[in-house]
Amino acid sequence: RGKFLFLLEHGNTVNRYQGIPFYGMERRNMKVKDLYKLPISYHLMGHFHQASELNAGEILVNGSLPGGSNLAINKIGVNALPMQKIFYFSEKNGINRTTNLVLDVFPDLKPDINGFLTPYKQV
Repeated sequence: RGKFLFLLEHGNTVNRYQGIPFYGMERRNMKVKDLYKLPISYHLMGHFHQASELNAGEILVNGSLPGGSNLAINKIGVNALPMQKIFYFSEKNGINRTTNLVLDVFPDLKPDINGFLTPYKQV
């Protein structure tokens, strides 16, 4: 858009261990810039179920639409508020503001019949 180049990827190529891999995301950002030989202005990704920003807003990580899901809680170990990242962009000046749009409150987690914590009601 304008003079700015966006790279959008899922984020699953960044390895994580017990938390958001900020260093890994920075390394991935540098690697893809070198790989494509392009001046990428903004690197957008998801995958980590928690909204965040790195490198003064150069790397934007979206939150999770469902928030605390079975996958997020029991496999990834994250219980984040359901949210989506919004950014305000000018073709002349780039991203000038970001906001985390919070979609709900923390879910009330209860164990299901298998003992998994889940915000979903059993049927």
